[in-house]
This record gives sequence, C-alpha cells and structure tokens, in this order.
Amino acid sequence: MVNLGTAAQATAVPPAQASALPVFQLGGLPAAPSGAASPAQAAGTPFLPLPGAAPAPAGASPASQTPGLPPPPELAATAPGAVLGPTRSAWDSYAFVQGTAYRTDTRTENDRAGVGGSYQVSDAMRLGAEASDGSLGFGAKASSDYRIDDRSNVYVTYTLAADQPDALDIGREGTLTSGVRYRYDDATSVYGEDRLQTGTGPLSLTHAYGVDFAPSKQWTYGLKLEHGTISDPLAGDMELTSVAGTLAYTNGQIKYSGALEWRQDDSSLTGASHTQLTRNSLTYQIDPDWRLLGNINWSQTDGISTAALNADYHEIVIGAAWRPVKNDRWNTLFKFTILDDQPPSVQQSSSGTPVDFAQQSRVTDIDTMYQTTSWLSLGGKYAIRTGELRQTQPEGAWYASQAQLGIVRADVLFGKTWDGVLELRCLSIHETDDQRTGILLGWYRHVNDHVKIGVGYNFTNYSDNLTDLSYRRQGFFINMSGKF
Repeated sequence: MVNLGTAAQATAVPPAQASALPVFQLGGLPAAPSGAASPAQAAGTPFLPLPGAAPAPAGASPASQTPGLPPPPELAATAPGAVLGPTRSAWDSYAFVQGTAYRTDTRTENDRAGVGGSYQVSDAMRLGAEASDGSLGFGAKASSDYRIDDRSNVYVTYTLAADQPDALDIGREGTLTSGVRYRYDDATSVYGEDRLQTGTGPLSLTHAYGVDFAPSKQWTYGLKLEHGTISDPLAGDMELTSVAGTLAYTNGQIKYSGALEWRQDDSSLTGASHTQLTRNSLTYQIDPDWRLLGNINWSQTDGISTAALNADYHEIVIGAAWRPVKNDRWNTLFKFTILDDQPPSVQQSSSGTPVDFAQQSRVTDIDTMYQTTSWLSLGGKYAIRTGELRQTQPEGAWYASQAQLGIVRADVLFGKTWDGVLELRCLSIHETDDQRTGILLGWYRHVNDHVKIGVGYNFTNYSDNLTDLSYRRQGFFINMSGKF
C-alpha cells in the first residue's frame, strides 16, 4: 500500500491564492491544538466552502473537527445545498468531547464538550440546535432546513463561535448563513448563499451564486460568482470579487478535473490586486498494473498600486503508480515535481509569521511498500531536491540548495482493522553539511479495503515533502493514506 504522505505540505502560497486554489492532499496534517482557527478564519476571509460542506461543531474551528469521521446527522441535513432525501426519524441527537493533546506556550488549551440534536417538525421542516462549553468559552448553533418541494430547499444557520486562539481579535464571533438550492432538471441545479459574520473580529458579508451542469455521465461543468466585503479594525476594509469555472471529465481510463478562476481584491491599506489561477489534475490507466498521473497548478498575482503584492506560483507534477495485479503485495509510486513558489513580501503563514523562503525546486522521489506476510509490510522512500532558494524577509539573492531524504518504514497489522507504523528518517542538507535523523510513530484504522485513517507523532521537525521548508513538523498529526 502506497503511503501518499505522512506530513502536510506547507508551501508558501500568496493569500489570494491560498483561499482560491483548493489544496487536495492525502498527507498527514500536523495536529494543531484543538480549536485552532484555519488560515481563512484568522484572516477573516469570508469566502464560502462549496455548497454541501458541513460546518464545524459550535465553538470549535474546522481544525478541531475529527477528520475522516462523518458529521453528526443534523449537520448533513442543514449543510448548504444538502441533497434532499426521504424523511428520517423525528428526533436525533449526538454529543462530542475534545481535548488538547499538545500545545506550545503561545497557544491556549481548547478542551470542549457539547450536545446537539435535530427535530423533524413536519415533512418539510427540520430544526437543529447545539450547545458546547470549554476552555475558550461558550459556543452554540441553531439551524433550520425547509424543503419547498422535491426540487428545492432553503436553509438558515446561525453559529456562535467561541474565542479562537489564532485570531488577532479576542472574543466570540457570530455567523449567519442563509441560502437556497434549486434543481432545475436532472442535469442542472443552481444555488445562492449569503453569509454575515459579526463579533469581535472582522465584519464581513459575502454573496455566492453558482450553477452546476452535468449533461452526461462523462462531463460536469460548474460556474460560481462570489462577492464580499470585509471591515477589519486592524487590516482595514477590503472588497473581494471572484469568478470561477470548473470542468470534470471521466471516460473509462481517463479522469480529468480542472478549474479556472479570476479574483480581484481591493484593500484600503495595500491597494488593489488581480489574481489569475488554474488547477488541473489528470490520471490515465495504462493497464491493470500501471497508472499515470499529473497535476498542473498555476497562479499569478499582480499588485496594482504596489509590487509588494506581486506573487508567482506554479507546480507541475508527473508521476506513475505501479501495483502489479499478479503480485499485489507491491505498491510503488514514482513522482517528479517542478515547483516555483515566489510569495509576496507581505505574506504571512497561517501561524502569523512571515514566509521565510521563496524557492525554485525540482524534486524526484520514489515510495514503495511490500507486504511480506499477512501482518507485516516493509517499505521505504527516497527523495532528492535540487534547485535554488531565496530569503523573502528581507529579500535576498538566489543560492543553490540540495537536500536528500531517506525513510525506512514498517507497518504491522493488528487484527483486520488496525495498523501500527514505525518510520526511521534521515534528512541530509548539502550546503550546510547538516544531517537530521529521527522517528515517526503512527496508529491507523482501516476504513475499508482502500483507505485508512490514523494519528501519530513526528519526533523530527521536518516533513517527508522536500518542498516544505518550514521545519515546524514536530508533533501530533492526522494522516489518511490509500491504495488503488
């Protein structure tokens, strides 16, 4: 089984790109303390998730949700654009408890417990409520979903979030979300959503409108327009406009998905900027043993009034996955990445610190696993990065950089559903003649025959992704891996 990564990539992407360019990764995410706000929350960005995305529990940020577990039943019913279905039971309820597994001195604890439920008032109306309390204060949520007919529904949700430790403003925030979705026919549906955010943080109002069109089983199209305003006592006023189109194609051995987006951000402090970006993913099944894959992500931001907003980002990935049918004990992934990441000088990371480096890197890696017995799998990874780095704070000259990473891995199966993982790691940096070694431990549960989800602890401070230059990866993580 090929492990698709055990640490998340923290590539520096300009803020305009980060909120507009979706990042799809199966790699493990180093676990921030429960309740840590996402980068979009910390910046007050009002742009919305696609309809159908379930919100986090009241008072808890998205980072504190447990990845891989289904949301409580009432969330599925009140999520934007929820698919209409048969009437469920009149009552349902749930409870949740979260605890802070690890935190640094700069973060506060975020222990929390809460209860919630929903009630089917009529065949058309369902109401939901949730309340929680914890280290960061009281949180609550109230929701309603009304089915107008078999083709349309409207929903209203209000969430009172507890204090968020990553936000610059201290205190609670409230978010009112309302929307409608209408299925015009079997191929076409339209939706609209408004979101108002108030409280101690930024005041924002966002409008989103879109249409999804699936004329056949092979083709799917989408078009989305978003417009929002943010008023922040620290960051000033900002107006944001985004237009995006999506395309997906599936036909036998070929699968493609892509998006094209244009954004304009106009800030009262830094001025206006324009961003154009695209993401593309393609896979091709050569035969039962081999599959080719590729990704092209590109973004460019141009500051109208200041060059401090200029940013360039492009990533090209070419790879091949091998899993022989006649000997399915082997799983191997080959990958070559070209990355050019030049963030703006004013960009900060999700933790609020400046992005240290720009990079122009070429990374080659091979990751393989072999199932030696019914309960033991052995494997490893080797990767090498060549290219150039440049400091961004202050801006410096480009200099050569080369690094190599070696990993030896053992997976032990306990029963039919649990895995224990041990990795021995060694990172060598050529220019500084530096070598760092350490271990990683993990514990996984098999969700099905193809996917497993787990948690673990990385005793090293680096990622298994050589384009991640942060050296802030020590600690707990959550990881998902899959096989084909």
